[in-house]
Amino acid sequence: MGRLGDMQHDIERIRELLEDELAKKRKIQKMTPEDRAERGRHFQMSRERMAYHQAKSREEERKRKSAGSA
Repeated sequence: MGRLGDMQHDIERIRELLEDELAKKRKIQKMTPEDRAERGRHFQMSRERMAYHQAKSREEERKRKSAGSA
């Protein structure tokens, strides 16, 4: 789980750096409320996918440990 958390932090940091770099190259247009809502839905779906994969990873790890001790 530690590695997955580190990866999430790294991904977030990379996203921030890319946004900063893009902002330097072009003027960011103001987002409409609809754009913000769509972006919020997108990030929510991303968080749900991450949570699913984390749970799946924990379950697989649990199965490996129980199979190894049996």
